[in-house]
Amino acid sequence: MNKFQWFETLLSCNKNYQLYCKANSSHLVMNTTSELQVLDMHSQYIDISRNFNSAYYYIKVNEEKMWIPILPGFSIFTSINNNIYQLSIEVNEEKKILFSWINFGENANDLSNTIASNAQSDRFQSFIKYINIRGKISIPNLLGFNINGIVQILISAVYQKYSHLYPNFQPIFKAQQATQKIIKVVKNKAKRLRKELDNNNSETLIREGLLITTEKTKYVDYNDFIILLIENKQTKQQLYNANRQIKCLKEKLYKQKETEKEGEGDNDNQEESIKTYIKKIINESKLGSTILVSTEQFLSLVLQQSCNHCGETHFHYKKPKVTTIGFSIIISILCC
Repeated sequence: MNKFQWFETLLSCNKNYQLYCKANSSHLVMNTTSELQVLDMHSQYIDISRNFNSAYYYIKVNEEKMWIPILPGFSIFTSINNNIYQLSIEVNEEKKILFSWINFGENANDLSNTIASNAQSDRFQSFIKYINIRGKISIPNLLGFNINGIVQILISAVYQKYSHLYPNFQPIFKAQQATQKIIKVVKNKAKRLRKELDNNNSETLIREGLLITTEKTKYVDYNDFIILLIENKQTKQQLYNANRQIKCLKEKLYKQKETEKEGEGDNDNQEESIKTYIKKIINESKLGSTILVSTEQFLSLVLQQSCNHCGETHFHYKKPKVTTIGFSIIISILCC
C-alpha cells in the first residue's frame, strides 16, 4: 500500500476522522467518534512519568512546557513500516487508564483485520516492544500531543470541568467553540449542496463560479481550511461594517432633510412673527412709519442682527428699548 495514501483511505471511510500533520511531515488521523472523558484524577497535575496512576504528560509544546491530559476516548491512527495502527486511551471499571493498540496491517480499507492488539496500563510499553524500532520513541509525540490542534481539544475537555487548571485558556476555549460552530454550519451547507447535486442527476454543479462534482472527495489540510474560514469571516465583517456605515449615513441624511424642512417652516414663522413684533414696537413707542427709511425695514434689520455679547440671533430672546426725543430716536436691542 502507498504510505502516502493510507490516511486518505481512512478519511473517506468515516466523517469523524480528522487529519493532522506532524512536524516531520508524517500524518496521523484522530478518531473523534468517542467523547473524551475527564476523570477525578484529572483534578490535579501529576506527571505520568513519575506516577503510573496519574493522567498527565508534562512535555514541551512549541518550546513551552505544558500539562497535557491523558483522556479516555482519545484515539488516533498512524502508519509505521506501512502497517496501520490504532492507539487509544481507555478506562476500565476501576477507573484505571488503559493504553490500547491494534495493528490492522497494510490494508486501510479493512479495519476488521486485526493482526495484533493489546491493552494495558503500561503507557504503551507493550506497543514499543511489539514494533521493535531502534532508537528512542516518544509516546506523547506518537499520539500527537505536540500538535496544537490536538492539545487544544484535550485541554478544552478538562477546562470545562476544572477551569482553574488552565486559567489562561478561556480566549482559546471561546474561539474553539466559535470555530466548531462555523465548521458545523459549513458541513450542513455542504450536505445541502451534495443533496442538490444528487437531485439534479448531474455530475457537476456550479455555484458562485466554483465547480462541485461527484468525483472522489479532495481533502483539504485543516490549516488551509481555517485560513479560508478566517478570510471569509473577515469579508463578512467588512460587509457588516460597510452596511452599518451606509445605515448611519442614511439616518444622518434623513435627519438633515427633516431639519431642513423644519427650518423652512421656522423661517416662515419667524418672518411672520418679526412683522407682528415690529408693529407692536411701533405702536407702543408711537413711532412714525418712516425713519429716513421704512421703520419696519429698519427694525427688521436691527432685530435680525446678532448680539454683540452672546451672538444670539433669534428675536424672541431680545427685548427692544425705544427712546424718542424730538426728532431723535434711539433704539436699543437687549438680550433677555
